[in-house]
Amino acid sequence: MTARPTITALLALAGSACTAGLNLPEMPPVIAEVDGVRIHADSHHSANQFLSAKENAEHHREDLVNAEVDARRALRHIRWECPSLPTTLQDFCRTSLKGQDGRAGLYVHSLDPSVAGKLWVSSFAGFQLVAHEFGHLMEWRMLSESFHEAIPHLPAEFLGPAWWNTQANPPTGVFVTHYAQFSKNEWFCETYGAFVAFAAQLGGGLVTYHETLDLEALQEVADHYASLGILRADSARFFARVLSDEALRARMDAIHWITKAANKSSVLTWDRARRGTDLAASDWDTLRRCSAEAVPWEKVAGFGPTEGGKLPWYSAENMQHLHRALAALYQLLAVTGIDPVAFAAAIGSRHDAGDREGARDLAARAANLAASMWARSNDHAQDSRRSLAEALRAACPEEPGFHSFSPLQLDRDIFYLIDAIRARADLPTDALTPDPMPEIRLMLRDLSPPEAFYRYTKLPR
Repeated sequence: MTARPTITALLALAGSACTAGLNLPEMPPVIAEVDGVRIHADSHHSANQFLSAKENAEHHREDLVNAEVDARRALRHIRWECPSLPTTLQDFCRTSLKGQDGRAGLYVHSLDPSVAGKLWVSSFAGFQLVAHEFGHLMEWRMLSESFHEAIPHLPAEFLGPAWWNTQANPPTGVFVTHYAQFSKNEWFCETYGAFVAFAAQLGGGLVTYHETLDLEALQEVADHYASLGILRADSARFFARVLSDEALRARMDAIHWITKAANKSSVLTWDRARRGTDLAASDWDTLRRCSAEAVPWEKVAGFGPTEGGKLPWYSAENMQHLHRALAALYQLLAVTGIDPVAFAAAIGSRHDAGDREGARDLAARAANLAASMWARSNDHAQDSRRSLAEALRAACPEEPGFHSFSPLQLDRDIFYLIDAIRARADLPTDALTPDPMPEIRLMLRDLSPPEAFYRYTKLPR
């Protein structure tokens, strides 16, 4: 029961959990079986008319392969967080993209054997939703009827049907999402899902709304869930430590930037990172397969102001070099905790104003910060990051929403940074490849994620 308009009409039925004749989604095909649980899914790839039948079929196959990976990892991870979870689940289903099956999530607790033991989610990758639905399974099959009353900071009142009217404002206090305001059942499942998702994915509602949440109170709630045996102690203690620390939040955001870049069809666009991005298990598997081949910087840096704006290097091969170089630069900026979009916009602003020295200074400061963070030689990294961010805002006061690189504007956008980085001898080779894993490992050393993160991502420590 997640907050989606498409299930509003079902809330009364699903909330009672025992109404006969509920119109359930059609069961998709079985794609795998995990520990006695059948995984159901059909492809979420929408056929593209510009692709051949063979290419569309390959996208369908890839989607189902990823769905199986995500479902397997999610099932086993939930079981690991809550070893005493009831074994009553028989079917774990991803809803279709068609019509009424597009509901976010629905678990039906009923004495009706035709619906009991079945769980539907819109995505196996949305861990907060998955854990939310398993929270209902715990409520109905495992925990005592009165267990809610013992939860610390349980809200005294809930908004009920009026909760939709609160969507304009962010959740606050111990409401990690708007949907948590609906009932004590949904509040429990939303908070539980948020704790599990943050430990496994570094995302979810806790990240999105951390500025308005009562992290101390939520920490007590998480600790209580750990005492009930439904959440690991290290998972419970992770989110408050990270989200209350500005420097650690910057590190976590950087991981989002890197992964978004690595999974894009074109690295030529730097989109603003959004907190709360779901990083599926299959996404992490993809990242581990990224190329670690060195970027031929000497071929990439053959353009820019020194060339008078000419682009004699334009070719398919050189554009491939450029894409790889942009991926490497994106990651190098991410390790500093500086928004690549803001950086590119500031460079462009200085260049357009005729202040090439100012553009070069910004690039040099960013390269210096990255190098010092790689070498762990900057004891004042947070202050340096804040100072550079202020310089970027001064160069470009208006906050850019996105930034796309044009081959005709490369000199003003990234040449300065390429030049600054090539001038440094203290950057390791690992920091200058399209492979995001070295930067990610560097950041994870500071974040110190719990065991849940490594079990879900399958990353080596």
